[in-house]
Amino acid sequence: MKKVSAIAFLVLLFGCKSELEQKQEELKEKRAEFSKVKGEIKTLEETIAKLDTVTSEEEYPKVFVQEVKKQVFESFVEVHGVVESDKNVMVMPEASGIVRSISVKSGQQVRKGQTLGVIDTELIFKNIAEVKKSLEFATDVFNKQKSLYDQKVGTEMQFLEAKNRKETLEKSLSTLQSQASKGVIKSPIDGKIDEVYPKSGEMASPQTPFVRIVNTNDVYLNLDVSESFLNKIKIGDEVQARFPYQKDTLLVKVDYKGNFINPNNRTFKVHCNINKVNKTLPPNLLAVVRLRNEMIKDAIVVPTNIIQNDGKSDFVFVISKGQAVKKLVKTGPTYQVSTTILSGLEVGDKLVTQGHKGLTNESKVEVLK
Repeated sequence: MKKVSAIAFLVLLFGCKSELEQKQEELKEKRAEFSKVKGEIKTLEETIAKLDTVTSEEEYPKVFVQEVKKQVFESFVEVHGVVESDKNVMVMPEASGIVRSISVKSGQQVRKGQTLGVIDTELIFKNIAEVKKSLEFATDVFNKQKSLYDQKVGTEMQFLEAKNRKETLEKSLSTLQSQASKGVIKSPIDGKIDEVYPKSGEMASPQTPFVRIVNTNDVYLNLDVSESFLNKIKIGDEVQARFPYQKDTLLVKVDYKGNFINPNNRTFKVHCNINKVNKTLPPNLLAVVRLRNEMIKDAIVVPTNIIQNDGKSDFVFVISKGQAVKKLVKTGPTYQVSTTILSGLEVGDKLVTQGHKGLTNESKVEVLK
């Protein structure tokens, strides 16, 4: 084994101590740095904590509110009706015969007494001629019998028979002449020709229609209304009439209210005059009429969807001092999306209208505007 000189050993020994000391000093510096960083971390944590108490406060439920006020509450019911006219006439011939001419066509405006068509009454005129001849003969016979009877010649029976024969033929002639005049068909009203039924050359009779005439200047809405509304509907009430197939809506007034309850469907008649607002609606057109069912002048009305139920009673939330307060309410009539509140709310309450789901009594909230 090679021996190390004393000088070399000393150099080696001192060199090792120098490196150890160097490491110790480096460790000391690192610890000092760590202590400094640790202090900085603590300071940052404290600062962050302080900031966090401001920015990360507990988030409260956000709600929208509206002030409770009194207002008019109205509810309505829809009833189906039909446009009708008292001047919707089906004209029938008063005599039978072949249609010789038709003087009108569909859509034509006609006046009362205007000729609509002519029926061939030639057979009637032939009968009139025969009756006239028979009447002339019967009149001569009657005159002779009367002359003889006045002279006390002949029997009273012969005179009465001649008189009866003459009077019977006179009545027959009058009837035939009346029938002959009915061969000309005339309009019984002013109006518009809706439809012409026969064609020239066809057979007409009192059992078959000739034309339909409609006067649209005198139309009204005919409604069958439930008896439950008998005391709620008054003459002069304004109602809304909607015509689904014309996409038109009119405001009309009730001008007739029936006093008879139909036992078959428990309804009574209501008429609404529409002449003043529209004169082009045809009879039998369907309408949906909105009748007012109820009106409360000073009512507390809330959206129906905010009313909740806990299994025992209805309730809503109002805001007081930044908290949601549960209020039990008694509800009244409802129409569409609105409900009346009979008790539980006061004018001026801040009613929660949005964000009410999930709220609890006295929970803090954030009111949004």
